[in-house]
Amino acid sequence: MTLPFIQSLDHKAAVSRPSFPVRNADPRGPESTPHLRAIEMAKTMQDIAASSGAATFKDLIRAGFTSAEIIEFGTQAQHLAAEWKSESRKPVHDNIADMVMKVRQPVPNRPPMTVDLTTSTQFFEAWGRYCASRAALMLDPWAPQRERCICVLQEFLNLLPLLPAERARLTLAAEQTLPKIPVRNGRALS
Repeated sequence: MTLPFIQSLDHKAAVSRPSFPVRNADPRGPESTPHLRAIEMAKTMQDIAASSGAATFKDLIRAGFTSAEIIEFGTQAQHLAAEWKSESRKPVHDNIADMVMKVRQPVPNRPPMTVDLTTSTQFFEAWGRYCASRAALMLDPWAPQRERCICVLQEFLNLLPLLPAERARLTLAAEQTLPKIPVRNGRALS
């Protein structure tokens, strides 16, 4: 009587495998995968650089890295942070969804940009006027101020190379976020 597991051992003995596995990389070569601590340091460097301009040795020490880690992984972390910064760059122009968001929540230094737009001082001044008129409306909501805000937005949108339907969509999106002021006979109701 033969046992089933003995038969399977005989079968495995007949199948051979190579005794020298093929390696994709030279084991004596430099390590190509970044160390986990270098990845953490690169993320920290990006955060510090975004808030204060550049990451210094003292900043990394305050972030919890030892001086030995900074010396060992600092250059690798700098290279990683630089790679990630160049990879995360976004094209300058916005699509309509981005423009809708920017018109609803305007920030003076982030105007909506289109593909074929050539910026000028007039362009940035028009965007600044819209941001200022919207801020004034939020501080002191009254009907003429609301209409002025919409007119200033339309003047700005006329500077952009947009279709009339796109301009109307952006104007409507901005109007929906402006405070509604009930008016009767030309006077605001309190």
